[in-house]
Amino acid sequence: MRQPQVRYTSGGLSLSAENRETTITPYKGGSRITSDDGAGCGPHARYADTSGTVALAGMLRELVHETTGTGAIDDSTWTGALSLSGKFVFGKDDVRWMGMYGNLGRYVGLNFANDAVLDGSGDLDGIDGWAGRCLPPLLDERWRSTFSVAMQDYDNDVDLTGGLAAKSSWSWSANVFYSPLRS
Repeated sequence: MRQPQVRYTSGGLSLSAENRETTITPYKGGSRITSDDGAGCGPHARYADTSGTVALAGMLRELVHETTGTGAIDDSTWTGALSLSGKFVFGKDDVRWMGMYGNLGRYVGLNFANDAVLDGSGDLDGIDGWAGRCLPPLLDERWRSTFSVAMQDYDNDVDLTGGLAAKSSWSWSANVFYSPLRS
């Protein structure tokens, strides 16, 4: 899902604020809970020249969960994440890479891991993790290929999640294309 966002950009620096949403694992597991409360913002800085690009991004988020009635829950916690990515250029080829750490939740792998888990007291415990990705270079004018490796790993505490929450994921994809005509 794409979140509505307000962004200010000047040169290689961007600042943004976006629509909030928190995905939560219930205490001892169960169906995902979604909360539209909270706030989020983050800066993004980028440097580029002929040899490639490097970008550093940060995010600060308030995760919030409120319910009413018997056993009502009203808790919030602040979490953050960092990302470092880039592209190294070698002639016509390039290698693209990215590494992330922190409360990644819905921002990586189609919400593979939730933002937080509820503990036995109804308090939110942020779920941190890391993720990375790399795309190595192409072959030549007629032959080109892509090879992608992606991985992610999260600190889903079995005592809180009940053991059914996803812990890690690794994936790879590869393809080769041949073009009989020169580009």
